[in-house]
Amino acid sequence: MAEKSRALANVSGTVDKVGNVFINATSGFANVHQSIWQHTIGGYQVLHKWLDDRRKAGRSLSQDDITHWLRVYAALQATQKLMAQVDEAIEANGGWPGEGKDNALCAFSQNHPPPDAATLAAEQMAQKEQLKAQKKAASAIKNKAVSASPTGATSLFDFDDDLDALAAAAGNAP
Repeated sequence: MAEKSRALANVSGTVDKVGNVFINATSGFANVHQSIWQHTIGGYQVLHKWLDDRRKAGRSLSQDDITHWLRVYAALQATQKLMAQVDEAIEANGGWPGEGKDNALCAFSQNHPPPDAATLAAEQMAQKEQLKAQKKAASAIKNKAVSASPTGATSLFDFDDDLDALAAAAGNAP
């Protein structure tokens, strides 16, 4: 793996935005597109993190590791194509609601402004109401289950004891 102080990639300075990702002084991946190298998920640059985690662990890349990295690269490439198709479909169907002509948005933009305080407060209230409704529904289910027991059992274990008692009262074995 690359030494700690050595940069893993040289893709940003190229004219066609395609470059190399280095594993060590003599090995690496060629023809890596800058957009795929810089693709982030959860705030992490996917391909860089994958390689860097192995460097930190002191691992050498096996042939299976190299194949896996290439598959991740291909998956990110396909993902970016799908993201572009989604954005094109949204644009073809009138764009996002409330989108102004000078304020272009896309489904996967990471450069959009944060919501205002009123929007956040409304979302929090909606979440609280949803939680209350879920608790109410769970309580209703629990109450229905209690009323389903002939003796008011509140769990399967209690209900099993109730069945034994009912069987004994009827003169049958538990």
